[in-house]
Amino acid sequence: MTVRGAADRGADVLVIGGGIAGATLHYCLARSGVSSLLVDAGAEGAAGASSVPAALLNPNRGRSGRASLADQEGLAAFWNLVSELEAADLDPGAARSGVLRIADNPRQARAWQRLPDTMWLEPTAVDPVYHAPFGAMLVERGGWVRPAALLGALEAAAAAAGGRTLRGVDVGGLSEYVTGVNATTERGTIAARKAVLCTGAATRPGLRQPTFETVWGEALVLDAPVAAPYPLAGAIVAAFGPVGPAGMAEVYVTGGHAPVQAQVGSVVVGDHPLQAALAWQVPGVAGAHVARHWVGARAKRPSGEPVARRLTRNVHVLGALGGRGFLRAATLAEALGRRLAEELAG
Repeated sequence: MTVRGAADRGADVLVIGGGIAGATLHYCLARSGVSSLLVDAGAEGAAGASSVPAALLNPNRGRSGRASLADQEGLAAFWNLVSELEAADLDPGAARSGVLRIADNPRQARAWQRLPDTMWLEPTAVDPVYHAPFGAMLVERGGWVRPAALLGALEAAAAAAGGRTLRGVDVGGLSEYVTGVNATTERGTIAARKAVLCTGAATRPGLRQPTFETVWGEALVLDAPVAAPYPLAGAIVAAFGPVGPAGMAEVYVTGGHAPVQAQVGSVVVGDHPLQAALAWQVPGVAGAHVARHWVGARAKRPSGEPVARRLTRNVHVLGALGGRGFLRAATLAEALGRRLAEELAG
């Protein structure tokens, strides 16, 4: 059940923030029988990094292309989560497509050929829609997801298990006592036994939370005559929708991050830098129409590792997911959900 703009009678666990971290934790708690209430300041859907048009599921990150154990476990947990949602007749917006990484030079190509759990493609074996003069690595267990669809499916699944969602409610402060917390909102006070901050890069003066680095990312949605079988990972990230009757497909492209916010809605003269960079790997996007320009903020730590820990007796934080939000949210949320259930039972 989703209610907009009203206070609530409370819950065992109050989840503050409805991005990928909060939505996944909310579902995990509700699924395990814990009374969970998610509140989000946005009236409709998530903001920030979780509102990106498309996100890749790729554990083989970095220049080395090696997958860490945590990222491999995160990907497996993500696909298990997707299977649960699909079994409940919900559309999580995820595609088990595999992920392609194009080598930048012969040295990188030689190193990637030795990686386990990947398939190496020589230049002649790569689909000609891609420009891959040195070959490419195929991560067959990877894929991509439309975040809006995934968050909607998680909310619906949580509601089916008894979880409640309040939208358009901004939590301005938390007061803690021995057996619980009170959250102050403009609509009244919400009482809970535990609270979890999942606010990402958004901060509130009344909420005590760790200081994370804020980085800004950009994304474009292009209309391009491109039929590409695999999304692309690397410095430039791209996912490709199906080709429509007019021979055009939506192409979602992101890449890099910056310490300052880019201007949204600016006039694009010629190819945007993201589009120009992608055109080296997928020439068909050169000159394509920019249908939408997205800007969002991410919270991260210098190590790049997410945070899931207790702040005080009854307040936890799940955040700093950086560029690993969709890759790591399921394992982090499941572990924190178990910990909260044990604390509530103890």
